[in-house]
Parts: sequence; C-alpha cells; structure tokens
Amino acid sequence: MTIGQHARTLAWNGPDPVRVEAASAVLGAESLTARGASVTADYTVDWVLQTGPGWVTRGLSVRARGDGWARSLELGRAEGGTWSAAAP
Repeated sequence: MTIGQHARTLAWNGPDPVRVEAASAVLGAESLTARGASVTADYTVDWVLQTGPGWVTRGLSVRARGDGWARSLELGRAEGGTWSAAAP
C-alpha cells in the first residue's frame, strides 16, 4: 500500500447456501484492487478485481473449486477498451 491508499476488509455470513465470505479492498485516488472469497460446505470461490485510472476495470479473475472439480475465468480489458476472456 502506498501513500494516499486506503485498505478495508469485511467479512460476513450468507444464508443460502450457508457460507462465510470476506473481501479486502485497497482504494487509491482513482483505482481499486479488491480480492475476496466465499466458502461453503461444497465449494470455494475466490476472486480478484483490478481497476485502473478512472475506476475502469482492468481485470477480473474468478476461481471456483469443489470436491473433484475446479473452474476459472480471467477477464481483461486493454487500454483501448477491448476485452479478453480465458478459462484456463
């Protein structure tokens, strides 16, 4: 974290399905980096969101995992506004 940035972390419980969630964000003057996770009895999801100047989304990464399976998605936005997607 650098001068002018602020960090926040939140955690909460969800009802359906029963889960525990947490998110942490570092706020800059015009940007944000946030990450979080949701954990249930059957699966876990974690994510990372990054924005650039003007709060424009630069990337979003999401991973879901359960017993015997896993999925992921990577979204990215180039400077010119073109989006890319990959499911590695």
